[in-house]
Amino acid sequence: MNNLKTLKYVLVAALMVGFTSCDSLLDDVEPSTSVSAEVVLTSEEGVDALRASMYSKIRENFGFTTEYFIGPSAFADETRNRPGSTRYQALTVATGTSGGTAHLNNWGLYEIIQDANLIIGAVEPSVFEDPATLDLYRGEALALRAFAMHTMVRVYGYEPGNFSVGPQANWNAGIVIRTEPVLDLSDADTRARSTVGEVYTQILNDLSDAKTLLAGENADNRYVTEAFVDALSA
Repeated sequence: MNNLKTLKYVLVAALMVGFTSCDSLLDDVEPSTSVSAEVVLTSEEGVDALRASMYSKIRENFGFTTEYFIGPSAFADETRNRPGSTRYQALTVATGTSGGTAHLNNWGLYEIIQDANLIIGAVEPSVFEDPATLDLYRGEALALRAFAMHTMVRVYGYEPGNFSVGPQANWNAGIVIRTEPVLDLSDADTRARSTVGEVYTQILNDLSDAKTLLAGENADNRYVTEAFVDALSA
């Protein structure tokens, strides 16, 4: 009986030490509700999480999946709603907010660009033991930054070569170009929209750099591949 009591006290003491240790670990989390950019960018695990965040913003968004692919057909009058269905009505008649410019604000396009910018310009090569890993990630980030910019400029600007047609004559505003990583609020600024031509130049430059970094990378289409870059370039 005494041995049982002794064992019980030992277990209680061990649990108390364990809980104290766990508590101290939780106290040391920096910060307690999130992880700073500096921490994310200085470890392989952090950069892997950043890469996952960039892809997740696309996969979780209806606008980048179904609507992205049916939108062009809808605007070309190649789709119709069956009787009683309203799910894609706004796309079918080219009105409303579904798939339109109002929903672009909710697509997280600049958030995707921010993740990409961090991978492209804020991760030191020494973070990875194999430099080829960072080259791969940067190639993916360049392609997805181009993809996000292309999505926005097609909606908020006119296609190149159409500036002298109709009421939009001589209006060639595109979108705000951001290619620098924002690590602090002081890094953000207000800037004017670039012209459509300037945006397309940036897109094509990103795709050219991405193709170099992703040369021969076509085995895993869960991620951006060289073929994806070629398709978007076309």
